[in-house]
Amino acid sequence: MNVIKKREAFTLIELLVSIAIIAVLVSLLLPAVQQTREAARLSQCKNNLKQIGLALHQYHDRHNVLPFGTGPQMPPNSGNSNATSWAWSALILSDLEQSAIHDSINFDVDFWYGTGNVQAIRKHVPVYQCPSSPKNEIISASLAIPGERDAAETSYTALADHNPVRRYELLSPACSGVLFNRSSTRFRDLTDGVSNTIVVSEWDSVRTDDPLYGGSYCPSRQCELGIPWAYNNMATSGFGINSRQFTQWAGIQSHHRGGAQFSFADGHVAFISENIDQNLLEALTTRAGGEVIGEY
Repeated sequence: MNVIKKREAFTLIELLVSIAIIAVLVSLLLPAVQQTREAARLSQCKNNLKQIGLALHQYHDRHNVLPFGTGPQMPPNSGNSNATSWAWSALILSDLEQSAIHDSINFDVDFWYGTGNVQAIRKHVPVYQCPSSPKNEIISASLAIPGERDAAETSYTALADHNPVRRYELLSPACSGVLFNRSSTRFRDLTDGVSNTIVVSEWDSVRTDDPLYGGSYCPSRQCELGIPWAYNNMATSGFGINSRQFTQWAGIQSHHRGGAQFSFADGHVAFISENIDQNLLEALTTRAGGEVIGEY
């Protein structure tokens, strides 16, 4: 006599309980996965800043002076008196294994002159992209010359000063940082100590609620308001970290939770909390302020 075995199956209640357990496990796993991914992005960002710091040292080794924050291509002792506007981040391209872009630039003229320059400043430089930040865009730098000043963004900028000033005020030659307008800083000039002086910080694209975004500067929101690597790539520590300033106020911005990363003059990279005492942050910015540096 054949015995018919009953087929076992999940009851509805058992199925719902199983789904609930899986949902709980997934909810517990996702934050861990996200934290792991952010840790990897943080590590890549740190490596980018490390490369930038080493490139600045290589430039200093060749010229016995750091590059201008913005200004002529060559240091003052080279005899080159051309007043061209190029940022430090353009001058160190060959030290970042970006010789193809560097060699295509005519540094004897301003960045918007010459076909080669127009093409070069639109090139995205991988080491200038923080993986936690939105992808760098081609920003419209001037409506007066449509298209000709469009340039690629960067996620990293030089801290030119410690005062809360507007971006155009950073063009002053009297800034307190290491790289600033027409600077000619040597490591020996950093009397506060190379391990206590920030050179480069993170910077992120401007907020889309910026009054300039969609205004007369950027009609119909057809442009990005960021910082290009080719020129005027400077900011200030005067607004603290992650205070989300508008584009006319060049503050430190980061997509890393709780702070930002910085490259110091001795080449080391450090993550600094956005809750750091403002006086200490400004002391870390100045090259020769004579401040006593505490824990950060």
